[in-house]
Amino acid sequence: MISKDAIDKGFKRILSQHQNTLEAIKSLDFKHQTLQMIRQSFADELCALITNISEDYKIVHDEIVWDHLVIGMFGETNAGKSTIIETLRLRYGADINKDWIHGEIVGTGEADYTKDAAEYELSINGKRVTLIDIPGIEGNEVKYKHIISKALRKAHIVFYVHKHNTRPDVMIAGRIKEYLTDWARVCSIYNVTGAIGNYRYPTQRVALLTYAVKEQSANIQQALGEILGNLYYDNITLQAQIALCSSSNFESNERLAKQAEKLHTFF
Repeated sequence: MISKDAIDKGFKRILSQHQNTLEAIKSLDFKHQTLQMIRQSFADELCALITNISEDYKIVHDEIVWDHLVIGMFGETNAGKSTIIETLRLRYGADINKDWIHGEIVGTGEADYTKDAAEYELSINGKRVTLIDIPGIEGNEVKYKHIISKALRKAHIVFYVHKHNTRPDVMIAGRIKEYLTDWARVCSIYNVTGAIGNYRYPTQRVALLTYAVKEQSANIQQALGEILGNLYYDNITLQAQIALCSSSNFESNERLAKQAEKLHTFF
């Protein structure tokens, strides 16, 4: 694995080489107007390249995390993204205190519910993991474009939560690709939605992976693979509501407390 110091030195060396080349081009003394225009064109292109290198260097130096895993969580409104994040916090949260209200970040279903990139610290098998809850991209994302872009630059892997029984939206998947860095990978999460009451009978609790669910999981993998190419990694299928309600009794959240009580009765 390449170290941050090695990347740092590489950027500085390349930047220095380009700056020296720029000075050499500027020092060329041409009398002919055409040659002067060519020299200026080369200088302008090199200045733009140096600017891009400097911006990339600043991102690598100031924003990229090197010492632990960073996961970004995307999801359309009401897809279950916040439910999954809250479950992970309950099970692995390193930032939980006694005053923390269980279920407080679970969305209400309104569009653009997540309005900032909130970060949560987890400890999984003794390893530090930062989880970033990123504003959705199917709502009024223009307001949050800078927040989304900055958050995704830090992420090593991005989980995209999908809940529908249809193929992922081509336009939304394409917009995800626009935000991604070269080193990030996308893993989809197919959230099989349904109320806890849907699992009232034993036959309904036999298996989550029914034929229809497996078929939809395959559809998601195919669709995102076609759109994202080698940036796409794999798909995970889960039922976020069950996962959440099995993680707490939610004493301070009446709505979730009723769901958790049903779950413990059924299972």
